Amino acid sequence: MTVLLNLGGTIALAYQDGQPKEVGFQEFITSDVTVVDVAPTSSNGLGWRHLRILRERLLAKWRAGETRFVVTVGTDALEEVLYFLSLVIPSGASAAVVGAIRPRSAPDRWRRADTRSRNASLTS
Repeated sequence: MTVLLNLGGTIALAYQDGQPKEVGFQEFITSDVTVVDVAPTSSNGLGWRHLRILRERLLAKWRAGETRFVVTVGTDALEEVLYFLSLVIPSGASAAVVGAIRPRSAPDRWRRADTRSRNASLTS
């Protein structure tokens, strides 16, 4: 099983009426993934408290036998969280750290443009 440790960031946001709101990952997650909210915050709000909670939750899941982790985080804190995990992740465990430039509720202009260009190249 994979454990998704949610530290927040744009990847964990949707916008409603121009205001950000936290959204759950459950609607996008398969049955072999467990979601754990780890004091979600924005990159500029990330502090030692969040990193300590991340470490505690990761180690608790690791002690329970989990070895695969995905950490969601704001893109401005990717490097810091990666470095922190390199220091605290147990031997035999692996982690991926992911973020997003735009929330999933944003208009999907880029995906449509990419699909059109891909389709055009297939028919050329």
